[in-house]
Amino acid sequence: MTSSTEDTTRKAQLDTAFEQAKRGDFDKAGTIVAYLTDKNPEIRVKAAWYSQQIGIPSAIKNLANMAIKDPISDNRNQAIHALAGVGRPEVIPTLIAALNDEDDERRSDARTALYHLLGKQVLPLLADEFERDSDEARRLANWWEERSGNFNNSWVYFMGEAVTPESFIKELKVKRPAIPDQILFALRDWTGEDFGQEPIAKVISKWEKWWGNHKQEYIVGRRYFYGHLVPLDFGKDK
Repeated sequence: MTSSTEDTTRKAQLDTAFEQAKRGDFDKAGTIVAYLTDKNPEIRVKAAWYSQQIGIPSAIKNLANMAIKDPISDNRNQAIHALAGVGRPEVIPTLIAALNDEDDERRSDARTALYHLLGKQVLPLLADEFERDSDEARRLANWWEERSGNFNNSWVYFMGEAVTPESFIKELKVKRPAIPDQILFALRDWTGEDFGQEPIAKVISKWEKWWGNHKQEYIVGRRYFYGHLVPLDFGKDK
């Protein structure tokens, strides 16, 4: 096969694995993990995007490598956000390392990811947007070394707490009237529901009503994709 045909085949395989995961079938998730190291940067970034949405735990190692070493800045961007989407404590050291990225925007991405995972407690340690602070990573690393034992390695976190969809719904209320797209995307990814983006008051009301009817279906600290519980150890290459 030509390179173009091979790329088309791999993209189709990624799409198939993603669509199966939407139905709660994670059997092909190893394909997504494997293509995080593909020679084609477009394949790598597509795999990272799917890893973010699904929250694939076994993708952490490959995503960490992409976040720090990928030669393409946009791929590092996607890998950083994907690590935040996975949301386990294991991703924190890589996000701290990304604070030393040569690209201003990637350092900003790492700060945003750390804030979303760890919450307001880390804000005093983070440099201003796009600033290059040679001591920033050390501050965060020291902070994490002291507090990492307070986090359960099997849980997923958002704003410093074990997460459920309710965590994102609360954030919608905090951030109104300017709701970040990533919060709405996270709710869609976790639940498979989409109540649009505006009017904001109605969107929030719909999410609150939905949560009232479905909260018994979600375990605190566990990751879900389209309403399906993500297995703790799935996604290994087969």
